[in-house]
Amino acid sequence: MKLKKSPYIFLSGGGNAQQSRLLDSLFVEKVGERKILYLPVAMKRDKIGYEACFDWIISTLTSHSKNFLDIDMVTNLASVSREYLENFGAIYIGGGNTYKLLDEIRKSGFDKLMIDFLWKGGIIYGGSAGAIVLGKDISIVSEEKDRDISSKGLDLINGYSIKCHYSDNDNKVIRNFVRETKLPVIAIPEGCGLILTTLISQNKILGEGIKIFKQNVELKLSRKTPFWEDLVLRCLV
Repeated sequence: MKLKKSPYIFLSGGGNAQQSRLLDSLFVEKVGERKILYLPVAMKRDKIGYEACFDWIISTLTSHSKNFLDIDMVTNLASVSREYLENFGAIYIGGGNTYKLLDEIRKSGFDKLMIDFLWKGGIIYGGSAGAIVLGKDISIVSEEKDRDISSKGLDLINGYSIKCHYSDNDNKVIRNFVRETKLPVIAIPEGCGLILTTLISQNKILGEGIKIFKQNVELKLSRKTPFWEDLVLRCLV
C-alpha cells in the first residue's frame, strides 16, 4: 500500500499533564486544525465520570494551542463507523485498565477501523493503557487482568510490547516477560514518550530513561541504539 501521508504514533509513558507536556504539545502541533477523537473507554466510569474525563482532555490539550481545538469523545466504540472516523485527523486513547480497553476495541471491531485510519495518514496518541494496547502483547501488565480475553495487542510497533510507568523496580517483571514470550519490550517511564512514523528522521525520543529489553539485551534507547531502526512504522495493510 502506497501511503499518501505519513502516519504517526505518539506513545506516552504516563504521568500527569505536566509530565506529558512536551509530548502533548507536539501532538497538538502535528494535529493542526484537524479534529481529535478522544477515547476514555479504558476507564471504568458512568456517564458523569466520562464527562469529567472530557473536561480533563479539553484542559490538557487546549493549553497547547492558541486556536480552537475540535475534540469529540466516544464511549461506545461500536457506534463508530468508517465514515464518522473520516472526520478526524487524530485519535487519542486514554489510560485506565489495559484489558478493558483491548476488550472494548476488539469486540466492537474498532481495531480494524483504527488500523485503517492510521495507514491512511492518521495520528494515534496512546497514553499509558492506550499505548500498551498498540504493542504486541499486553500481558506485560497481567496484574490488570480483570476478564478472560486474549492478551494479543494491536501489534503496531513492529512486534514490540510496551511497558508504561516504567522504573527500575519493573526490571524483573519485564525480564520474565521477555524470557517467557520471546518478545522485545519498550519500557517508557512517566514523563517520557516516543513519536514514531515511517521516516526514521522524524522519529523522536522525549525524556530520559526509555529502555529496550530483548533476550540477553537491555539498552537505554537512543538514536545510536542498534534497534532504533526497528521503530520505523511499517505499513501492515
